[in-house]
Amino acid sequence: MRVGRGEIDLIIRDHGVVVAVEVKTGATPMDQFTDDKIAVVRAAMRRLQPPPRRLDLVTVTTPRGGRVTVRWYRGAG
Repeated sequence: MRVGRGEIDLIIRDHGVVVAVEVKTGATPMDQFTDDKIAVVRAAMRRLQPPPRRLDLVTVTTPRGGRVTVRWYRGAG
């Protein structure tokens, strides 16, 4: 979802709590979840009404020749 100049990958409800979710994919997806990226997503969150109460991260690790791993980090940002 485009919000101003920012983007929020997913908006979900987790046990009644509205959550913004950033999704990162690649061999080392955690490396892409930088302080700058968190600031951009948080700015986009503030533009929504009501704003999401939490920022989560979902990583999809895709190593060459290996198994794809999906992880959900609640409250990551």
